[in-house]
Amino acid sequence: MKRGNGEGTVYFDKTKNRWIAKVTVGYTADGRAVRKSRTARTKEEAIRKKSELQQAHWTSAALDADRLTVAEYLTLWLDTCKAGQVRETTLVQYRCYICKLAAQIGGVRLAALSPMHVRAVAKDADTNTLKLLKSALRQAVTDGLIAKNPADGIRAPKETHHVHAASLEDVQRAIEAARRQKPMLALILSIALYTGMRAGEICGLCWSDIDGTRVTIRRTTVRFGGRAQTAAPKTRRSLRAIEMPKSLAAEIKAYRAQKVRDALKDGVPVKDALFCRRDGSLQTSMDIGGILKRFCIKLGLPVIRMHQIRHLHATMLFAAGWYPKDIQERLGHASVVITMDTYTEYIPSRDKDIAAYLETLYGGQQETNAGDT
Repeated sequence: MKRGNGEGTVYFDKTKNRWIAKVTVGYTADGRAVRKSRTARTKEEAIRKKSELQQAHWTSAALDADRLTVAEYLTLWLDTCKAGQVRETTLVQYRCYICKLAAQIGGVRLAALSPMHVRAVAKDADTNTLKLLKSALRQAVTDGLIAKNPADGIRAPKETHHVHAASLEDVQRAIEAARRQKPMLALILSIALYTGMRAGEICGLCWSDIDGTRVTIRRTTVRFGGRAQTAAPKTRRSLRAIEMPKSLAAEIKAYRAQKVRDALKDGVPVKDALFCRRDGSLQTSMDIGGILKRFCIKLGLPVIRMHQIRHLHATMLFAAGWYPKDIQERLGHASVVITMDTYTEYIPSRDKDIAAYLETLYGGQQETNAGDT
C-alpha cells in the first residue's frame, strides 16, 4: 500500500550509523514521491523528528486549503483526528477506506469537491467508506476549510448482507487435527464453534470468567500502540454471559489442569489469561487468524476464518429453529435487527405452521356461525 502524504517512517541506516526519520510531503508530475528526512542518534529522537516533520508539513498544507487535495486532507484528518484515538486495527481499516477514496477523488482539490464527485464515489462505495468520508468532511467544515459538506444527504446503495459460514465438516476436521498438534488452537476453535464468541473475546478470556458451564464475556483483546492489550468489547450488548455444552466445559477444565501442571514443572506462576503467547503476552484475533490459516493450508483444508466459525454457530442455531432474540443475546449483537438482517435466509420458514394455526381459528369461527343459525 502506497503511503499517503505526511505518513512517515523511521528506520536505522547501517552505513550512516544513524536513525532516519522520513516523511512523504507530495508527488512530482511524473508520480515520484517528494520526501523530507532528518537523522538522529536514537530511535526515540528519530520518532520525535518525524512528528516534527509531519506537523510542519500538515500545518503548511492546511494553511493553503485551496491547494489541499482530498487525498492529502483525508491523510491529515486520519493523522491528526483519529491516530491515537481509535484502535490500531480500526486505523488500518480507515487507511484502506482512504486508499479507495484516493483512487477515485484523491486528486480533486478539497475546495472544489462537489456533491457530484461524492455521488460518483457513493455509487460503488460501501457504507463504511462513505461514512468515513462524511465524517472527515464534517471536520473540514468545523475547521473552516470548506463552507459546506458536499456529502450531506448522499447515501451508499443499500447493501445485501450475505453470510459465508465455514463448513461444519472442515471446522471439525481442523479441531480434531489440532487436538493432536495444537491443543490451544483446538480449544479456541471449539469455543468459537459452540459459543459463537468473537475471536477477540475468546483471546480475552481469563480463568475467572469460567464458572462451570457458564462463560462471562467481559473484555476483548486488540493490538494498540504496537502491543496486544485488553479493551472493552465491541458493544454494550457484547458484555454477556452464555452457557456452554458440558463437554466443552470439561475440555476447558482439562486444559486448565494441564496448564497448572506445566507451570508447576517450570516453576512459574499460572497466567490468568486462558490463551497467551510463549512470552506471556496476550493473543489477538489477528494472531489466531494467522495460526489458523497456516494450519488449514498444512492440512489441505480450505482456509477457515474465525468469523466464519461464528457465522457457522449462528446458522446451526437458526437451522434448528431457535428464536432470533435468543441467538442475538448469544452473539452479543447490539440489536435483534442486526441478527435478522444478517441471517434472514437461514431462518426456517414457519408459514405452514402459521396457516395451520389460522385454520383452527377459521374453522372455529365457521362452527360458531353454524351454531348461531
